[in-house]
Amino acid sequence: MMCSVSSRSPSDIATRQAQARIPATTGLCLTLILTHLATGLWRVVQHGDPWFSALVLERGNGFRRAVGGQTWRLVESGEVWRLVSSVFLHVDLAHLVFNVLALWALGRMLEPLVGGWRWGTWVVIGGFSGSVASHLAGVPRSDGASGAAFALLGAAVVVGWRHRDAWVGWDRRLYGEVLWALVVVNLILGFWMPSVDGVAHVGGLGAGLILAGLYQVPQDRVFAGDRKEDTP
Repeated sequence: MMCSVSSRSPSDIATRQAQARIPATTGLCLTLILTHLATGLWRVVQHGDPWFSALVLERGNGFRRAVGGQTWRLVESGEVWRLVSSVFLHVDLAHLVFNVLALWALGRMLEPLVGGWRWGTWVVIGGFSGSVASHLAGVPRSDGASGAAFALLGAAVVVGWRHRDAWVGWDRRLYGEVLWALVVVNLILGFWMPSVDGVAHVGGLGAGLILAGLYQVPQDRVFAGDRKEDTP
């Protein structure tokens, strides 16, 4: 009887991630979308705002403040809960779509490797860190999940670097130069565009780098191809 054994080999991470279940990522993205819809509908019912304005266009300062947005003056006066609630709020539909797509893409990359609970914890800590950094820097108003997205981006950079010898093909480029390029470009845009809170991005990025640096992804999640025997 002959037995052929296939040794462990680097996995096609992109394929595995496409097939993986990502409940934490899905749940967060749905939560952000539903929060935007709910706050918009509240504004329509309570204040008579037009539907298109409440759900699509840029929301005014009063609107954002009323639904839990981060305002420096209010946080300074004791409403520190806004540092968390503001992570789930977005200025307009375009802002929401951009962050949801970023979180979805990074969730596809990281959740299968680190698990849903840890991924979700990194999101919360990253978003909060971005809010704190923004407040300490004196930014008057700042809302959105971009701090959380930058935390995941930083975490992905760490994971990619730490396991750089495991990736092959496109995975090697994705977890290498592509991620680094995304970090640099987005940081530049964050400080170049006046409507973007670059400080929150830096705060989230720093948190992600630290969190991922403290965690070692199990090898069986990086590598596929458990030993299997074929008996002809």
